[in-house]
Amino acid sequence: MQRVRDDIELPCNFDDWTAQEQSDWMYHNMTNLYKNVPESLQNLIPAYTRSLDFNRSLNVLPEWMDPDKYHKGQKFVREHYFSYIMAIILGSIYAYTFEDGLKPIIIGGNSHTPYLAVKRYFSDILYLNTMKRILDWYDGEPWSKGTEAYRDMQIARNKHIRISTKVSLLDNKQYQEDLNNMVMAVAQAHFIMLPVLYPQKVGMHFVTDEDLEAFCHMWKCYGYFLGIEDE
Repeated sequence: MQRVRDDIELPCNFDDWTAQEQSDWMYHNMTNLYKNVPESLQNLIPAYTRSLDFNRSLNVLPEWMDPDKYHKGQKFVREHYFSYIMAIILGSIYAYTFEDGLKPIIIGGNSHTPYLAVKRYFSDILYLNTMKRILDWYDGEPWSKGTEAYRDMQIARNKHIRISTKVSLLDNKQYQEDLNNMVMAVAQAHFIMLPVLYPQKVGMHFVTDEDLEAFCHMWKCYGYFLGIEDE
């Protein structure tokens, strides 16, 4: 994204603007600035200037949330558990193929060498650490204090805060992007894209549009709890 930004001419005092002003300017000039970017992806570019909201309370639900649709999304995952786990693994491989997707993992300090990466992910598979925490979301309500889903959502949020803090201490040569809304939206996609785009290819048969809408609504809720803006 930094390379894309370097290729366009920004106002001379752009870096002195607030994040909201930068985002608004990029959004209103999107068509002229990024002529080759599909319209469906144009909202991601202003998100580059928007930081995550780590102070958002888990106990306050967004007005747009539909509990029935949320639980239908959970039911969809439970009905396709094995296929969904395979979709997450394949989506992770896809995401980490790109340098920008791999950098936060390297910065985390637990997977920055091949040995540590293998050790970490074999540990996750054998003891279900990360996978179990994510699957706990699908069996509960992360906004209900005292539940496993609430605790596991807090763990995920705290990990993102630690990575964001590390990133803020690095110079641009080491890492050019903050842990912003665009980075998180793209990262979230590897949990969603295969079931939505190619459900049958990952073993999810007889999937309806209503199933996928509920699944996406559920993940919109998780994105909200992780600090991603609705836009």
